[in-house]
Amino acid sequence: MTQSPDSSPARTYLDLALKSFEKTAARSNASVSRQFAIAGKIIQFNIATGPMDRHISRGLAHIEVRASYNPDLTIYAWETESSDAEYLRPAWENDAYGFHGLISGFNDARFHTVMQFDPHILRLIDFERHEAIYWMPTARDMPVWERGAPARPLLHEWLRHQGLIPVHGGAVGTPAGGIFLAGAGGSGKSNLALSCLKSSPLFYASDDFCVLSKNPWAIHSLYNTAKIGAVDMVRHPHLKNLESNPTRLENEKALFFLHEHFAERLIKSLTLKAIVLPRVTRAPHSKLVEKSPAAAQRAIAMSTIQMSRSTAGFTFGSVAEFVRALPCYELQIGSDEGEGSRLLQNLLAALS
Repeated sequence: MTQSPDSSPARTYLDLALKSFEKTAARSNASVSRQFAIAGKIIQFNIATGPMDRHISRGLAHIEVRASYNPDLTIYAWETESSDAEYLRPAWENDAYGFHGLISGFNDARFHTVMQFDPHILRLIDFERHEAIYWMPTARDMPVWERGAPARPLLHEWLRHQGLIPVHGGAVGTPAGGIFLAGAGGSGKSNLALSCLKSSPLFYASDDFCVLSKNPWAIHSLYNTAKIGAVDMVRHPHLKNLESNPTRLENEKALFFLHEHFAERLIKSLTLKAIVLPRVTRAPHSKLVEKSPAAAQRAIAMSTIQMSRSTAGFTFGSVAEFVRALPCYELQIGSDEGEGSRLLQNLLAALS
């Protein structure tokens, strides 16, 4: 595969951006390097100190490792407002913006360049030199999805190029094995995963975004955050007063940083034994029924593609392989809040 030369527009722009980062770090008199381990890969964030450090490190705190490894990827992260640094201006015309913010002339086999809007975030990856930038004009008033999953599209794109499979879904289990929870928003997977934080032997790996690897199929935690609607708070008294955004619940979901309150209940990786599609019912009791791989594929692939639309082909193919490898079930969740997690425990015991 032909690689772009270092004189390409994307590399030239990336070099200019890195000079801007250096100036920003110098103005604030400091930068910090943090390393995180995701599915055996070491990702290092070099962050200009200020609000970006807390924004990035809080959601990834449970997978932070001692900064002593040679990183597989180095991401330079900063924002302009707090440092009073120069605004990172585009080097392309307005008509260069394509689908999903991809910038014409700055994307090829080596480079991935996207301008995200709402909020404004520029991300650029050089897959050959293992460098990336994650820049925004301001880190103030970020929406709940960005606070809960910092740098998600950038991480998803890079992890995909490493042969890993970023997906939308949750996971719970024990060191002996885990269950992947699939479904669109509102299916009940977040409530089911969060219910395992209380009086359950099942550990929490994710309720929203995670990473799959194969041989054997396993799930790797990405963020320690969880989001639920305010109406669901009554189901989780163990989360009362732990939300990070108590003054914003009229307009957004409650956001929890679970590492700060339930560090001992989190698990970083699980070898998967089954795929379960939660579905909330009005029945008095919950029950598990077998489900076809096709139904599981639709649930996982479609909800993932909604989050990362440019990866549709890769996602469909990878998820098809995944669902053919494991038994699939639907968990019809009834009125007993604890019954769902008990059925998952019984399923894991049977499969083991």
